[in-house]
Amino acid sequence: MPKLLNWFTENDLKNDPGVRKVLEGYAQRAKPVAQSLAQATADAGAFGASIDVDGTRLFSDDPGALSIEFGTSDTEPQAVLRRAAEAVGGKLSGG
Repeated sequence: MPKLLNWFTENDLKNDPGVRKVLEGYAQRAKPVAQSLAQATADAGAFGASIDVDGTRLFSDDPGALSIEFGTSDTEPQAVLRRAAEAVGGKLSGG
């Protein structure tokens, strides 16, 4: 049986208007979920208020965001952004 070729690169898909609209929808739906999860996170401070969406990206620009999301040698990862994305059926990826 012949193999099917993948004619689309990841970049092609990200730039497709229909795909972008779906990804933007995931990000918008995940924002309030992430903000709610952040409120329940101990010592989150202004982290929840810093959560925002830029197109398809769900992010936080809080200086402590990386420590909260991924943990440190002293704290467990809270994975607020990842859990919010998964809660609405999405998936986070780097980049």
